[in-house]
Amino acid sequence: MEKVKASIFYVPLPKLTKEHYRVFFYKTRDIHVAENVEVVNILRLVINVKELQMIEDVTYGDVYVFDGKNSTLRLMLKVTPVLIYNAMIVIYKQVFSNRLKAVYIINAPPYTEKLVAVLKSILKPKLMERIHFCENSDVLVEKIGKEILPVDYGGEGKSLKELQEMLYQKFNDYDDYFTRLDTLRINDDLKPQRLKNDEMFGPSGNFKKLEID
Repeated sequence: MEKVKASIFYVPLPKLTKEHYRVFFYKTRDIHVAENVEVVNILRLVINVKELQMIEDVTYGDVYVFDGKNSTLRLMLKVTPVLIYNAMIVIYKQVFSNRLKAVYIINAPPYTEKLVAVLKSILKPKLMERIHFCENSDVLVEKIGKEILPVDYGGEGKSLKELQEMLYQKFNDYDDYFTRLDTLRINDDLKPQRLKNDEMFGPSGNFKKLEID
């Protein structure tokens, strides 16, 4: 996590939007460090933040802002279709059950078109409509609000660096909680046993539809 901290900014903004959405910012902090960080470790940071959100936060949905200013093609190639699917569909939607309201990708480099092609192949059209590619950060003032945005983007809020320090202090405050999570394991002995007559009643835990004349 310390290496990830040195490579990227990934922080939630303290204030909610007028629609009561929580805004999350992502930006590459150090290109050279980020290129040597496994993307799965960045995903772990995202999951840890979602854990904190479940404990402390109450919102109507999430808004994400990705700043591609310091991104490189090498970093972009690490974002595979499998990783996107696991992050957005399996973990975000099915595990945490969060509502994605909008994604703003600003300062996107030209090769981002390849990422768009990947997204279109795995995401539903309705979800794709919520992803917006913007030339600069001017649109954020209109869509999110100057009083919410970090000072780095012409807002009145704390800088990304300050917000990151606040986030990691929050991790320290919940050290016991995360330590307990690390000890949790699946006990297969407690899982329901497979039914012997599942051909008649269907797989265990499910219902089979009966057609009656």
